[in-house]
Amino acid sequence: MMDKDNDLVSELFFLGTGAADWLEPSPTGEFRAFSSLLVDGHILIDCTGSSLSRMKEFKADESAITDIFITHSHDDHFDLKAIEKLAAARIQKGYPPLKVHVEQGWASEIRTEYFTVNPLKEAVEVQAGKYKVLPLASNHKGVYENETPLYYLLHNDHVCWLYSTDGSWFLNRTWARLREFALDCWVVDCTIGDANEGDYRIFDHNSLPMIRIMAETLFKQGVLKEDASIILTHLAKTLHPGQEQLEKALGHPFIPAYDGFKYIIRGHNHIQL
Repeated sequence: MMDKDNDLVSELFFLGTGAADWLEPSPTGEFRAFSSLLVDGHILIDCTGSSLSRMKEFKADESAITDIFITHSHDDHFDLKAIEKLAAARIQKGYPPLKVHVEQGWASEIRTEYFTVNPLKEAVEVQAGKYKVLPLASNHKGVYENETPLYYLLHNDHVCWLYSTDGSWFLNRTWARLREFALDCWVVDCTIGDANEGDYRIFDHNSLPMIRIMAETLFKQGVLKEDASIILTHLAKTLHPGQEQLEKALGHPFIPAYDGFKYIIRGHNHIQL
């Protein structure tokens, strides 16, 4: 990682950028694993078997994962067996146990002896490495009746960014908390894409037109810094063109992520690798 262990930077490594319909490659051969993000080489947001496959492919160190933050309980974001494999990798090297952070409404459903479970309360920060992590309610629904799916805002004195998938329009209470921050980067659910009016998923996932509307307000209200980037992830196979076409169609500040995409946030400076 660039400037390893430096609070000034965040390294975002996209292990997967696909929605739940990516079960096989597209006719062109393009493939996206289920959405999963590796932060600074040791914090993982969401974890499935495809996350592990991508880690192996990209030569990421499984035993280095200290914390996993789960957005919600759907099986394209949470796979108990996959997480237990990561936990076992740490145990084999004699490292401290893996810590898995999940929303308190369904934390008791996870039964394992391989890792520790940390129940999260909406809007109550926890510490993970150099970050304060603020869980915020998303506009989505998980498997469990009492579950509140979560977005994650990671920040310290130097960097501040939001990971918001799955979900659609910000809930009012989430927007109220976001207004306390100035984001260097926004990683956002773009399941539906562009020109797909009438799609039923609009009530718990974003389309590109929805993101454009929210972005205009986020910039105007100062929640997104003037030079912030917006990274699109959780792209549905059936609702998006290929990566090359996406990149040609979208301009700054929108960046369509892909599996293996690395992005470094350095305060106001953002570096695409």
